[in-house]
Amino acid sequence: MNGAAAPRKLDELFQESGGCAVERDGEMIHMAYQIPVGVETSKIRLEFADFIDEPVQGVCLQIDEGALSVEGRSDPGLVLWMDSAPSGVDVGVNAEKGSTLQVWNCWRGKFGELAAWLGNAGMICDVVREGEYKFSCSSGTGETFFGSVQFALRVGKMVGNGEEITQ
Repeated sequence: MNGAAAPRKLDELFQESGGCAVERDGEMIHMAYQIPVGVETSKIRLEFADFIDEPVQGVCLQIDEGALSVEGRSDPGLVLWMDSAPSGVDVGVNAEKGSTLQVWNCWRGKFGELAAWLGNAGMICDVVREGEYKFSCSSGTGETFFGSVQFALRVGKMVGNGEEITQ
């Protein structure tokens, strides 16, 4: 056998780090990314830039204190699947003070199940500016590839007169 050993899978690195971000090749890779939200947050806008078709990719959103709403359905967590979500999605936010939004990528497994945080699953988050993020995600199947799903996320907030602003 020759050459260097294959890089360790991301799930092994996340397990060792207790789920914290890990560094590989100069990039900080997250298992899930946390965004502070609060009562002033009124919506989240996701815009999907690119994704692979197989396996079907998804984006999971979960708020710890409050609810997220899309098309009349309200729940603390939701999954947006690339084979059915439009290219841009507005998610209503009803957050309590000090809430946190968790964002992570997932994919549909071979039996139709939601799969996440396995193999080489992870995400790189670029903070464009306060309230605006760009994510490049790797599904857990095969080699690490941060082009499995790419999307932007913007947090909209209410100002004193009730108007919404996007930061």
